[in-house]
Amino acid sequence: MLYRSYYNRQYYKRIEQMHEKYGPVIRTSPNEIHLMDPENYDRIYSSPSRYEKPAAVYDSYLSPAAAFATPSNEVHRVRRAALNPMFSRRMVLGLEDVVQSKAWKIIELTTQALQENRPMDFYHAFRSLSTDIISDFAFDKSFNLLDSPDLGAAYLALIRQLNVGPWVLQQLPFLIPLVTRVPPWLAPLLSKSLGSVYEIKQQCADQIEDVRARLTTQKGVHDRPTIFSQLIDPPNTTGDRVCSTDDELRDEALSVLAAASDTTGNAMTVAAYHVIGNRQIYDKLTAELKRAFPDAEAKLDFLKLEKLPYLTGVVKESLRLFLVQSTSIQ
Repeated sequence: MLYRSYYNRQYYKRIEQMHEKYGPVIRTSPNEIHLMDPENYDRIYSSPSRYEKPAAVYDSYLSPAAAFATPSNEVHRVRRAALNPMFSRRMVLGLEDVVQSKAWKIIELTTQALQENRPMDFYHAFRSLSTDIISDFAFDKSFNLLDSPDLGAAYLALIRQLNVGPWVLQQLPFLIPLVTRVPPWLAPLLSKSLGSVYEIKQQCADQIEDVRARLTTQKGVHDRPTIFSQLIDPPNTTGDRVCSTDDELRDEALSVLAAASDTTGNAMTVAAYHVIGNRQIYDKLTAELKRAFPDAEAKLDFLKLEKLPYLTGVVKESLRLFLVQSTSIQ
């Protein structure tokens, strides 16, 4: 870990140099290897895999009860199974109206910026778009960051701080038990990153309580199932709940929100950058969209969008570039 920290954000270049010298598989620490060839990657990360997550790494995120941070494959499989149905194709299609309404806000904000001859803040807009959608899907109550004057910049700054602490705690894992015992009022005085963790966790706890209160009032009936309405009151389930404690629900909420705002927002940023920056791609993509949707005001139906070959290619290539970028930064 100290060796990696020494190279900071240039570590990926050092990794490339080591691969050139030692081959496709290199040992970067006593209990860590780095792979360059797809064959060995698939052997490690195929499903099911007997390799477990490194506990020291995932403990540093201070959300031990979330499925994301569960080192054990067996426990992770059970926790993940409870979430999988919520991200099925059927559920995603049921969320289309929410996605459409949030996407139109981006269009309206961009149009207004053009009319006023001022720049459009896509960095925060894309991340707020993703957060507004996932918060609606998670809690049936959108955060509506796109409606805020700063496009959610203050909230997203808190989320970004969540990624700072793990780097320190991975170097000094003996601090983790101490950090988890810090009173919430003291956390921001000790560390901005730690204060952000406690603030977001409290927000998540409040959201969970709000969902639980609405479920009680409505006697468990929701017009549209959400992630946490299903985790709190799972339908047709016998035995113990997967998330049976407030801590588990809170950590799962933190994991869902952090993943949505950063990863999806980054992927959309990469896509927009390359499409707008390459005239050939831009012209070909817009031509395909105009043929499919001659009316510029028409709803861009998902079932129709997914059948457009060039758009599908742009989405997949954008995801590939985003993953390459993320891996390089890490």
